[in-house]
Amino acid sequence: MQDIDICYNEARGSKMQKISKTIITDELLQRTILTNEKIYVDDFTNLTIAKLIGLDITKPIKQTLRGDKIAHTIKRHGKDSNLVIHNKKTPTTLQDIAHYTDIVNNAHLYSVKKVNDTNHLLSGIQVNGYYVVVESVRKSMNELKFKSFYKEKGKLTENKDFIPNDEVRVLTPNGRSYAPRINLSVELDSSSRASVDNTTTKTTKSQVYDTLPNVRHKRKHR
Repeated sequence: MQDIDICYNEARGSKMQKISKTIITDELLQRTILTNEKIYVDDFTNLTIAKLIGLDITKPIKQTLRGDKIAHTIKRHGKDSNLVIHNKKTPTTLQDIAHYTDIVNNAHLYSVKKVNDTNHLLSGIQVNGYYVVVESVRKSMNELKFKSFYKEKGKLTENKDFIPNDEVRVLTPNGRSYAPRINLSVELDSSSRASVDNTTTKTTKSQVYDTLPNVRHKRKHR
């Protein structure tokens, strides 16, 4: 296994290198919270969506995490948050955050909306209710910056952020505009996700689910 200190140092700073997923542990995320460093954790691989939101698909599209955003997510959506204690929401954990790019790169639906003059990409996946990852789009750095991760019960397509309107653009993985009249399961199964250069390999739903800690545990005990 790669040395955590070396990898952590390489993943942060102005010349950041992508960190190995195998060492994105609770310990590393806790360290990132304490130092409030930004680390480079993955690349966005859906080039169709990337092009539609104005990112440069000829270069790696960095997905980055900063300590204060991890802390904010755990404070707002973690096991000790009011949303979980009083509203009975499913808590978000550090392990969920460690795997958040698996959701983004294999989302069932994407939503693009502007918040405070900054475009945000919301990536949703329907599993045990649904999970949503929020990232801000930073075109100048060709980067998606992690903002939040939350879980809800019910249907993703009933979340207001995934209902198309004048301020929200909702897209299927292959870049088509999504409308509520479309059967999402048919849309997902009838056509593979196409990247701009046709080199992106589609990951099956079961493979995505197996990367997520809570889902992996439940599948094992079916």
